[in-house]
Amino acid sequence: MNDVGATTQALLDAWPYARFLGMRLEPGESGPVAVLPFAARLIGNPILPVIKISGNPRTVRTMSEHIDLDVSGILRRDMTIPQAGDALIEMIQRTANGRLTAAEALGHREFVLTKLYRSA
Repeated sequence: MNDVGATTQALLDAWPYARFLGMRLEPGESGPVAVLPFAARLIGNPILPVIKISGNPRTVRTMSEHIDLDVSGILRRDMTIPQAGDALIEMIQRTANGRLTAAEALGHREFVLTKLYRSA
């Protein structure tokens, strides 16, 4: 791991919620990639809003009310990865400033998309 990766890992290690989530870093093409493992305890959290992102056009089409950010344009080449990242940052800022996530707006507390719809 390079200096940037070591610094990022040190930040993750110092962030209690990242430790709780079991977040870890793996090498990526452009630098470290944060990986969040699956665990039932991590699905839905009424205290920490979850911004649901989908790059799957079918999921967006059939479950749009559950999706906060549609990045399926990446697959259609209508959106670049940097544009998707900018859209995510904007969504995070809007959510931090009071915007309800889709799950909050629907009154959901905990659920798994694949338990609602097979296509997710």
